[in-house]
Amino acid sequence: DDTMGIVSNHNGSNTFYLLAYTENSAPPPLQTVNNGAALILMRVEKGEPEVLERMRSDFASGINEFTLEVDDGVISVSLNGDTAFSAEDPDPLGAGKVGMYAYDSGQDQSGNNTYCWFSSIEVNYVDEDDDGVADDEDNCEDVSNPGQADWNDNGVGDACGDPPPQDEDTGEP
Repeated sequence: DDTMGIVSNHNGSNTFYLLAYTENSAPPPLQTVNNGAALILMRVEKGEPEVLERMRSDFASGINEFTLEVDDGVISVSLNGDTAFSAEDPDPLGAGKVGMYAYDSGQDQSGNNTYCWFSSIEVNYVDEDDDGVADDEDNCEDVSNPGQADWNDNGVGDACGDPPPQDEDTGEP
């Protein structure tokens, strides 16, 4: 009767993505999940949950490895190294913190059954241009610009947008 999960893009106490794994019970709006384990992707905004995708499966007994990747509104979930599913969010959440989620995990009233647990957690972010700035926060995702310079504050970095105007006297930006 346990649910464990990965939280991503956490922007305050009630806005985030949640990838949850459950054996047979889960918090609202999921409630009871019967007939096997489920992997569920939710978007929670201002405390209102929305299920984006779910997958029921007979997962491998023992340890399963899950990954959650969020990049420009495409949320990809892998199970044991293989893509399980992807979902598109037309209004993606902004960058935020990551963490773990646990619901009713531990000893229950009828025995010592715990079906879900974390054995290790690893956090990575997507940085396609390898400039040290995560794509969700990068103002120029495909061109390296570690300083994030944006002379006109239009949200597009100088490295891939309008270059700063040159001073007519010095020829310098």
